[in-house]
Amino acid sequence: MGILQARAVSIVGSERGSLAAETVILVPCFVTLLLLIVYAGRMTQTATQVQHVAETAARSASRESLQNAQRTAVSIGIRELQRLDLDCTRADVQAQVVRHETLNAVRVRVACSVNTAGFGLLRIPSLRVDASSLSVIDRFRKQ
Repeated sequence: MGILQARAVSIVGSERGSLAAETVILVPCFVTLLLLIVYAGRMTQTATQVQHVAETAARSASRESLQNAQRTAVSIGIRELQRLDLDCTRADVQAQVVRHETLNAVRVRVACSVNTAGFGLLRIPSLRVDASSLSVIDRFRKQ
């Protein structure tokens, strides 16, 4: 009985610092994984909202006359970006009237440089999210 007890004590005594070593190794890995998950969520949410802004601006501009479509698209796009309060370091809204034989359309492009200020540990550069939408201008409106 004495030999078994001596072996049990020596095994427990030799593994005494292993929990601290595992903690030192695993905690930074978990923090990095958590930051990557939050970053992916922020990028996905921003991409979805930028696409929404482009679609809303194009749809609103398609209800306007041909002369006012471009101006309306830009103003609606800027207003939607402000309303959604996107976490962009720089945002840009561009609109263009596309003329093709019997159809006229408005194309809206929205770009957003995603703010990565809270992810300094990951050293990820600011990425740019782009979205575009094309909507046919209602030809029965007053041209």
